[in-house]
Amino acid sequence: MPKVSIIIPVYNKGQYISSTLDSVLQQKYQDYEVIIVNDGSKDDSLEIINDYAAKFEHIRIINIPNGGVSNARNTGIRYANGEWIQFLDGDDKIDSEYLLKGMKLVENREVDILFTNFQMVDENGGIRKTVNSLRTGMYDQNGLCKAFIEQQYKNGFFGYISNKLIRRSLIEKANANFPTSINLAEDLDFYVLLYPNVEKAYFENIISFYYLQTDDNYLNRDKVDYFSQLMIHLDIRKWFIQSRKYIEYQEILDRKVSEYVFFVLFHGKENGQNIKKLYEKIVENDDIMASLRPELFRNYEKALLQAVKWKSCFAVEVLLSGRRMIRTIYRRIKNG
Repeated sequence: MPKVSIIIPVYNKGQYISSTLDSVLQQKYQDYEVIIVNDGSKDDSLEIINDYAAKFEHIRIINIPNGGVSNARNTGIRYANGEWIQFLDGDDKIDSEYLLKGMKLVENREVDILFTNFQMVDENGGIRKTVNSLRTGMYDQNGLCKAFIEQQYKNGFFGYISNKLIRRSLIEKANANFPTSINLAEDLDFYVLLYPNVEKAYFENIISFYYLQTDDNYLNRDKVDYFSQLMIHLDIRKWFIQSRKYIEYQEILDRKVSEYVFFVLFHGKENGQNIKKLYEKIVENDDIMASLRPELFRNYEKALLQAVKWKSCFAVEVLLSGRRMIRTIYRRIKNG
């Protein structure tokens, strides 16, 4: 059995997949398998990956109907044979020395997960940004919680998909799957299911992968499902409660939940959603209401959150309608 399973979901990545696979094949560490999950590609992706699979026996292709990247990754996990799991997207590249260095770090230690640095690059390979961990060395659950608070809300380090080498037994222990109903921060939600089960995490200052930045990486903010993002932050809250670190970081965690309550309602109004239904979903959730902290905010945000805290749907709708009316008048004046 291979030591590492590299899982690559592919949907219409014909422009990039050859470079991605070439980077994998250049690994100085050789005890791995590549599981490519072709997610119903309509371009020449399948033809390209079939050519690679014909030449390299440790490349396996799983063909499935298009169901989204989360479903493809979940499929890859089910077919994986390796002791360790490494995710890689079909337009990114893995560093040639990453697995060699990474496996040396984890093989002689009882490590559940390895965190590494990575670089964001443009289509010409130019470095746009390097995302580094603020830590190095071994950390237990308490240290992992502290590192998350210190870094996640600065650069999203803990939510990126490919800067982690994961022991497969950790995924099985957590019974973790990627959520298939959301299309933003699904990676973070998957990892938040893993993190409570981590006993030993190792952070190392090495580069794992090169994250391609294109226009397709950016979503229209108006299309973000803010309620799903709110639920992810409740999962983070549950992790910290389980790890007995919630009280220590309560203000930070409650503030994030409260922010997303505001986003759900404010953007819901902007996008013509049913505010009463959104309001009811919020106030009927005891965990949301327990985390709601209007006093941490000012002005309009504070007033709207306070209305939710008081469970006044009328006040919520009045505040949202008034704000929208002011914005409409301002735009008309500005545009003459």
